[in-house]
Amino acid sequence: MAVVLLGITGALFFGIFKIVRSGQSAPKLKNVPGRMAKALLDVGLQIPIFRARPILSIFHAFIFFGFSYYFLVNLTDLLEGFIPGFALIYGGTGFAPAGLVDGFNLIADVLSVLTLTGMAAFLVRRFLANDKRLQFNPGVLLHPKVVEGGVRLDSAIVGAFILTHVGSRFLGQAFRLAREGQPDPFMPFASLVSGLFSGFSEPGLNAGIHATWWLTIGLILLFFPYFARSKHIHLMVAPLNLGLAKQAPRGELDSPLTPSPSGRGETPGARTLLDLSWPRLLDGYACIMCNRCHDVCPAHTQGRVLSPSALEINKRYVLNDEFFALAGGSAPKHTLLEHIISPEAVWACTTCYACVRVCPVGNEPMADIIDIRRRMVFDGEGIDSGVQNALESLAKNANWFGKSKRQRSKWAKNLEFEIKDATQEPVQYLWFVGDTASFDERVMPLTQKVARVMTQAGVDFGAAD
Repeated sequence: MAVVLLGITGALFFGIFKIVRSGQSAPKLKNVPGRMAKALLDVGLQIPIFRARPILSIFHAFIFFGFSYYFLVNLTDLLEGFIPGFALIYGGTGFAPAGLVDGFNLIADVLSVLTLTGMAAFLVRRFLANDKRLQFNPGVLLHPKVVEGGVRLDSAIVGAFILTHVGSRFLGQAFRLAREGQPDPFMPFASLVSGLFSGFSEPGLNAGIHATWWLTIGLILLFFPYFARSKHIHLMVAPLNLGLAKQAPRGELDSPLTPSPSGRGETPGARTLLDLSWPRLLDGYACIMCNRCHDVCPAHTQGRVLSPSALEINKRYVLNDEFFALAGGSAPKHTLLEHIISPEAVWACTTCYACVRVCPVGNEPMADIIDIRRRMVFDGEGIDSGVQNALESLAKNANWFGKSKRQRSKWAKNLEFEIKDATQEPVQYLWFVGDTASFDERVMPLTQKVARVMTQAGVDFGAAD
């Protein structure tokens, strides 16, 4: 089981690595070991997850701490299964100091209960409470498998696995204590449950111990291949994604240019998945599908068809659909506007950065949208009519208001002082006034007040047309 299933899992992860590395280049990273250490510390303390939803974050911390500790628990289970005489109940059998074993058992016992509690709370939230924060606005583009309930099915499978895996190990310890006929003070919850099995025969308890051991270890081996294709992969990818996060200024473009389809020169923006920079492909695997990003998205709040969460969810589903082709070096079958995000959603984004700030795993859906927009403008496809008019006005009048260039400095004519012309004389600071501040009658008074404040402060500034 271990050789076959772990071999399949290793091949799947290698395929993911190849796909991610097929993305476009990104700004060079510095001090990666130090940043990875910080990311592991932040994730280990669950700092990013507590940026929002504090109560739900507590339940998530229960699951995270318990499931993380279970890597060590499962290792000791394997040793108990294959080393004669190795046991950890009642302080162990001399393989380690009794105090260390008792502490290990106490933590495992408490975290087992907390993990089961946290997982039950999340399943109730998704399947019984129908939390609106897990829903999408009408018209949001979703992958067909998501529409058919793929995310809910994934949640059910992962939830059932965690409940069965942790629950089986917990019951196995209770069976052991029942067989020995006395509780272990350092396993208080398992000792409490063991009383339920006090009337069982020794052969029955032995059968229960063996069955729960195989469920515990066998399930985790069976789950590993699915792990690489489910949302649970975020457990491994999230720290990596945070550690490899962009170090350059957030406004700096990840992939300024991509090879053109004709092979002649390069084009701006992204048309397919592999036109995105490699960190943006990693985002799709890091996404936990918690929808925190569309909680804070102003477009989604106003009922628009944009959901940053849907963008990342769709990316992972498409990556899984085309996994073998992409891992083998083939080009993507579909464009980003076919299965990832709709043109209307692209133009609904205000680029406010809220989705990036709130994401607990370091995803940047806004960066994807910016690159998709750039390509749409370059190709002249799917451009919003308002944006089209603004672009045409920019080309013709050098402003998106459709006003004459001569009116740009109109706002400054009623001032009691002259604004220096930075194109004619040297100034310390160049003030980029902008179109709205120059042409919008509602904003002009504010523009004039800013000019007065800077003048009275003695700032040497000038403007330029």
